[in-house]
Amino acid sequence: FLVLLCMILSSANFCRAALPTTNATASVRSWSLDEKNIRGNLLRISQKDMLRINAANLWKAMTLAPGVMQYMTGLRNESGISIRGFRTSQIQVMMDGVPVYIPYDGNEDYSRYLVGDLESIEVSKGYSSVHTGGNSLGGTIDMRSSRPKERLEFSARYVNYFDERGEDMARHVMLSAGTRQELFYLKATGLFDEKDFDRIAGSFDGSPEYALYSPAHRN
Repeated sequence: FLVLLCMILSSANFCRAALPTTNATASVRSWSLDEKNIRGNLLRISQKDMLRINAANLWKAMTLAPGVMQYMTGLRNESGISIRGFRTSQIQVMMDGVPVYIPYDGNEDYSRYLVGDLESIEVSKGYSSVHTGGNSLGGTIDMRSSRPKERLEFSARYVNYFDERGEDMARHVMLSAGTRQELFYLKATGLFDEKDFDRIAGSFDGSPEYALYSPAHRN
């Protein structure tokens, strides 16, 4: 038994001396692309990014987040997202760290959240703190409101959308005014978003058989 033990120890020492040693260090993957920072599972979308794609609401701003799928669902045509397979009811939406709940059915309509005056949107795809609530299995979306940086500041923005025929289709208005003092700051923001119609294909005839929830289809 002693001879066998010595042979095993000698073989282990020979393998340790023959094989090259490698020191591997794990680092958090991080890079930036025009103010868009990704650190691990946390993605930060800045106001500059949202202005670049002319994002008026949260649903449009989420097109900048990799691993996020967008869809329209329900009879109300609600705007939803999916993060790595988790749907809207499993994703927590917050405003400055405070959870936003929909008591009726728990389904968020992301196009109702206007982002015209947000400082950034932080998207966490993965493990989330228990402090965010019970609906954060798929991740969290935290909308960070902006604060005044000057003693007196004012900003305004107006965007008009036209279809391919040049007809007025939608409009977006943002007005903001604020002040920053030594001991406090104040800010007031007004947002207005309106859409009149959507242009559909010219070959669509509007027959009842094309309507999934029409009485003709149900009968």
